[in-house]
Amino acid sequence: MNTDDKLQELIGKFDVGMLITHDEGGMAARPMNVAEHDEQSGELLFVTSMETGKVDEILAGADTAVVFQDSTRYVSLSGEALISNDRDKIKALFNKGWELWFPEGPEQEDIRLIRFTPVIGEYWDMSGARGARFVWQAGKALISGESIKTEDRMQHAETTI
Repeated sequence: MNTDDKLQELIGKFDVGMLITHDEGGMAARPMNVAEHDEQSGELLFVTSMETGKVDEILAGADTAVVFQDSTRYVSLSGEALISNDRDKIKALFNKGWELWFPEGPEQEDIRLIRFTPVIGEYWDMSGARGARFVWQAGKALISGESIKTEDRMQHAETTI
């Protein structure tokens, strides 16, 4: 498995990511449910309303990132976000849970998609055997008084997507 495949595999394990925007006004982060993840391109889709600050920030060209985390895995993506009014895609993705925000369903006028295309991705995976190996390496480094050394590219890698 190569680095890009590993990154896409890890992204697929998360349902919620922190969408981060950064512009001259500062940085803002908000949790967003992943509506769709294209493992080939890496593109992520999120649903939103046109009436939110994040849409204004994205339309104004804010830098964007998405971060995922659980207790043993971490993913950081930097890329480009665009606002989409693809009504067919919105209808295809719409699910009952979205009615809390969009009671009129997929026909609600203000519903939009955020299309996030990652350019740079980085991950840390300490799950399963990798986590046990890391704990062993960390313990060995502590006992010897040396810094930890790990060459496992499936544990940590940065890649251009």
